[in-house]
Amino acid sequence: WDVMASVCGDFVLSHGATAGIYLAGGIAPKLMKHIDPVRFRARMEDKAPMSAMVRGVPSRIITHPYPALIGAANAFNYQDMLALGDGETVLLAQIS
Repeated sequence: WDVMASVCGDFVLSHGATAGIYLAGGIAPKLMKHIDPVRFRARMEDKAPMSAMVRGVPSRIITHPYPALIGAANAFNYQDMLALGDGETVLLAQIS
């Protein structure tokens, strides 16, 4: 997870991903129990002299089994997605 966290920090800086880093895929939710959130964030934010920029960027793991369908529903009608739950809590798990 150290390498993944470091790459996430790199993506924030190289792509300007200031709205957040979202990890997707079947393996990430299954391995969530093995992530040390404090260590993950520390490694992600270790980007001197740009650490302050990365520190403000949220990191999430997409936990919904079919996020592409949620995205398609969102593209079709935003209200359809909201009917599935209360936003982020249905789709995402925060990496503190």
